[in-house]
Amino acid sequence: MNARDWQRLGLTLLLGPPIAYLVGLGGVLIWLLIVSDGPNGSASWVPALLVVFLPGITIGYVFGLLPAVINSLVTSVLERWLRRDKAMLLASLPAGVFSTWLGAGWVLGLGGANQFDSDYLKTLLSVTVSLGGAVASLACTALMARFGSRKALTKTETAT
Repeated sequence: MNARDWQRLGLTLLLGPPIAYLVGLGGVLIWLLIVSDGPNGSASWVPALLVVFLPGITIGYVFGLLPAVINSLVTSVLERWLRRDKAMLLASLPAGVFSTWLGAGWVLGLGGANQFDSDYLKTLLSVTVSLGGAVASLACTALMARFGSRKALTKTETAT
């Protein structure tokens, strides 16, 4: 691992989980507002979710540390193959979905036996958690492209 990989790991661990948490929470809230005919009038959950979960950004770290580490490793490996920043930004989206699905899906049990009350909730969490991981991965990759160290990259890798 070089200095750039350590920077990516630190940045992803620091900013990835809260970004993914806020995007995931926003996705849940928007979904519940749009699909208000869900079980038990799901639009009525929105004020409760805002009051309970908005101050709980630390929950993002509980469920997001493992996906952040996986995402950091995946994007570090991808950076060695992809030479341009634009290609790296595009590749960070599926990397974020993959790492979040693998990490948070394992922590939340989204892929295995149904531990939730309904398939509706399982689908809701699967979509919003993956969307949050993709946006967090894109944001961290963009920040690394803009502010990260270029010492570990050769001259051909820094061409954009």
